[in-house]
Amino acid sequence: MDILIKDNSIAIVLLDIKMPDGDGLYVLEQMKKLGFLQRIPVIFITGSSNVDIEKEGFDLGVTEIISKPINSIIVKKRVENTILLYEAKNQTEARARKLSEKLQKMSSNHD
Repeated sequence: MDILIKDNSIAIVLLDIKMPDGDGLYVLEQMKKLGFLQRIPVIFITGSSNVDIEKEGFDLGVTEIISKPINSIIVKKRVENTILLYEAKNQTEARARKLSEKLQKMSSNHD
């Protein structure tokens, strides 16, 4: 989690649901609590076919789930596509905020 706090250049997180030193769902919960999922997409990678775990991941805010065994070409393309979608989403949200601020200033000047 420390790296996400310190490094604003992280564009995506690939997270295994079952990790040697922890639980991917726990990491995802922490990312959600800290507000990282607004700007950083998460792709779960799993060898499990447990639909309940996948549903929990989506409920927490995971963007995509990739099942093992993985194909590096498919993973690379999904990562690229997800990053592009999030960049577009974040740019659109930033433009909407700026426009809203301008409209508020304009309306307050007319009062």
